[in-house]
Amino acid sequence: MKKRTTMGRLLAAAALCAMLAGCGTRTEANVPTDPDPAPQAEPEVQTPEPPQTPPSQGEEPALSQDPDGEEDSIAASYTGTWRDDARGTSGGRCYMEIACEDGVNYSIDIWWGGSAARTTHWQYTGSYDEIWKGIDYTGTRFTEITQADGTVEKTTELEEATGLLYLEDGVLLWEDTFEHTGEGMRFSREAS
Repeated sequence: MKKRTTMGRLLAAAALCAMLAGCGTRTEANVPTDPDPAPQAEPEVQTPEPPQTPPSQGEEPALSQDPDGEEDSIAASYTGTWRDDARGTSGGRCYMEIACEDGVNYSIDIWWGGSAARTTHWQYTGSYDEIWKGIDYTGTRFTEITQADGTVEKTTELEEATGLLYLEDGVLLWEDTFEHTGEGMRFSREAS
């Protein structure tokens, strides 16, 4: 029995070696032929399009739009100027401006005036998050001090701040992950 098994293994190994030795060799029938060269086409002459006229002053550029218009409606619900309620934490002294030029990326500026010369300014960028149903942002907090000559001294106070801006019953809420500055604030859209 042992001899038959060993003999069978030897025959199988020899057959495998013979098959492998045949791999990679080419016969003339297997050699691909060069394709006929493609005919050279004459280059097309394109007529330049007339330049587009820039939008007139005060005209907003069109936002990008999904086929169903969802991006436009989301961006439109957030963009504009918002102010904390007079009964809120800031007493109405905190306001924000949200812009979205492409329907996807938002730029957010928040100002909270501490005095006539001192303002805290947050600058964020973000995008709408479908899971959290709000603008997920990251950015920097600055302190801006207006000098007697009118120049503004800007000092970076906190970098890589994160948070979320979201709507609830038509009111914009600010969830600041690091400092919780937005707690108690309820921003209403200002008339434009």
